[in-house]
Amino acid sequence: MSGDEALFTLVSVALGVVFWGFLLAPILLTDVRLRRGVMLSALLILLPLVSAVVVYPVLATLAARDVRNSPLYTAVYMGAGFGWVGLCMILLRLFTLHTVDMVTQFSPASVLVMFFSTIAFSLAYAGGNIGDGPGWWVVIASAVLSSGTVFFVLILSALVGRGLYRVTVDQDVGVALRLSGALVAAGLIAGRGVAGTWTNQEALVRDWVTISWPVVIIAVFDAVLTKLVSRPDRPWPAFFDAIIAVLYGIAAWLIVAHHGMPT
Repeated sequence: MSGDEALFTLVSVALGVVFWGFLLAPILLTDVRLRRGVMLSALLILLPLVSAVVVYPVLATLAARDVRNSPLYTAVYMGAGFGWVGLCMILLRLFTLHTVDMVTQFSPASVLVMFFSTIAFSLAYAGGNIGDGPGWWVVIASAVLSSGTVFFVLILSALVGRGLYRVTVDQDVGVALRLSGALVAAGLIAGRGVAGTWTNQEALVRDWVTISWPVVIIAVFDAVLTKLVSRPDRPWPAFFDAIIAVLYGIAAWLIVAHHGMPT
């Protein structure tokens, strides 16, 4: 391991501890009597493990040969994922997703979005590890694009459909289910968009745009659906939202399957 790789690993893990600690420590420090949902608290505390479960199989099977054949380098990029996904999750506070509020105010809708956001960002990061490349900076460059795609879905939902308001204030589980499905679909598609053997920056952006553009359709559809159809004054069963979320996932899987294994 080179000096810059060692420093990269140390910084990634340290930042991961800070970011995840900032997110989860307040839950542990909250008076048990104020935790209205033990299961919600448990789900939130397990988020780093959920991320690891998503990232590790990709590193072990699809990453560069020198990564998947080396426990040391696998650990390096697991540590990088710990830090990267932690950063993405801490940025969710900008969208009024606060973990303490989720357990003290009992908000299953917000916890759903947090849980599936973790999966989405983990898929986005994992995709950047697929294929051969010259170093860790390639993984980060790829993760910026793929994770940015997931944030695009969140931003559009917040600005157009007021989806995050519906989740955090109205505690609308149906909206949370659909948004969660859209986020995971975005992470899966964009992760595939940045996957593959590194050639240059232009090729990375070109592949990302070529493969990831359907995310725009999913995001716009979900935001418009939230704004015009699934409204507080005209609620519909959350079962319909769950079906739509599953359809987002199926669409994403079909898109990834259509493009096949990255080269």
